[in-house]
Amino acid sequence: MFMRVWKDTWQWLLSTRMGWIIAVIGCGVMGGIFVGNSLLARALAGLAGAIIAIVLILGVVYLIHLLFVTPNRLRKEQRRKYIENNASYIPFIFGNPIKKKYTKILSTLESLIKIENEFTDSVVGRHQLT
Repeated sequence: MFMRVWKDTWQWLLSTRMGWIIAVIGCGVMGGIFVGNSLLARALAGLAGAIIAIVLILGVVYLIHLLFVTPNRLRKEQRRKYIENNASYIPFIFGNPIKKKYTKILSTLESLIKIENEFTDSVVGRHQLT
């Protein structure tokens, strides 16, 4: 699960380059303005601020994915895989009652899973850090 969270975190972070730029430049400039008197001290403070911004972005996005986004995705994927593995339409023709039940579940949940995916994607889209 942690590898999946890390993968989802990097996918999200790579798709939002503007957040990286704003955070790094913002923290770098703030560190450079308010810390130090000489040019070297301000440059080092800006570099430290930019590094801190990168670490904070990675940490916050990783925690958000770990707690909210990835567990829902994994549950939906496992549910879909279970239903697909247990709902073959061929035994439905031959009258297997257990397979009939799974095919009904699959056809019923297909639209619900689609709605749930759209809702989750829209909620995740509203909670962007940038």
